[in-house]
This record gives sequence, C-alpha cells and structure tokens, in this order.
Amino acid sequence: MQETDEILIKKIATGDEIAFEEMVLRYQNKVLNLIYRHINSSSEAEEIAQDVFVKVWSQAKSFKGNSKLSTWLYRIAINLSINHLRKKKLKTVSLDKGIFLPDGKIKKDIAAPIDLQPDFAMAKNRQALLIKNAVDSLPPTQKTAFILSKYENHSYARISEIMNLSIPAIESLLFRAKQNLKKFLLPFREKGEL
Repeated sequence: MQETDEILIKKIATGDEIAFEEMVLRYQNKVLNLIYRHINSSSEAEEIAQDVFVKVWSQAKSFKGNSKLSTWLYRIAINLSINHLRKKKLKTVSLDKGIFLPDGKIKKDIAAPIDLQPDFAMAKNRQALLIKNAVDSLPPTQKTAFILSKYENHSYARISEIMNLSIPAIESLLFRAKQNLKKFLLPFREKGEL
C-alpha cells in the first residue's frame, strides 16, 4: 500500500530515506518533464531535477502542508528552471571565423549546432520546431502557465496553486501567452510554413 504524500513528506522530514526514495520514484518523471519543457536540454534538466530533490530532502522540515507535495515540487522545479535560464548565457560563434584552441592554433572545422545537422532536421518536424521556439520566446511566467496548461494538462485551479497566483492571473497569463504565440507564428503561417 502506497503512503500518501502527506505521510511521505513527514517521514522525509525525519530523515527517512525509504520515504524519500518512494517520493522520488513517484515524481521524478513529472518533475524531469516539466524542467525539460522549460530549458530544452535533457542533461541540464536531469541536473536541475536532482537539485529539486536535494532541496526537498534538505527543506522537508520547512514544508508547512499549505499545498500538496506535488505543488511544492513543481514550484521548486519551476523556480530552479527559471533561475537556470537567467544564469545561462548563450555564446554565439561565427562559423566564418575559426576558434582559438588552448595551444593558440585556430580550429577551422566547427561542427554545426545539432539542430542544424541533417539527421536532426530529418527527425524533427519543422512545424514542431517553430512551435517550440515560439514557446521558448515567451516570458517566464507565461511560458510556465502555458506548459502547465497545454503540455501537463493541469486545470487553471491547479496551475493557480502551483504558481501561487489567482485564477484570473492565470487566465490573463494564458491569454497573453496565446497572443504572443500568434504574433510569433504569424509570419510563418503567412509564408505557408505552418
């Protein structure tokens, strides 16, 4: 018989490793998928997911029970994902110029980014990539609300609980997210790419 989330978190707060393992098994895929949809990197998503569970282990005593355990986990995952994206600085490299190697020599044969390689392009549908890019362009709160609604299939009430915002605020975020997505995707639709 499975323990309830409430019992699990109480046991985790006392240092019960078996309860912690059960909680990780119960939520690891959901947390990992949520993080991945935010940052689009499976290796980085796995690292952040580990950080989420480490944080739960270390802060289990501070869990007040005002929300569901899953809500608390999602909040931690979303916050860590957003912080990760803020810290991450994308470096662009001109493919026309070489890159200096540690020995001072110039490396001229730079591989194209994975998303421009033929195998990737054939495996991925152009429309799915455009939609992914559109979602990635959303401001963090709109992106979070949109992912929780469209990809995770949560109700407005559940999203409100996870994001700690009112239902009207969630409705507004989703409305603005849809408007921004339309604006982003309109040029592609006009070109017949959607």
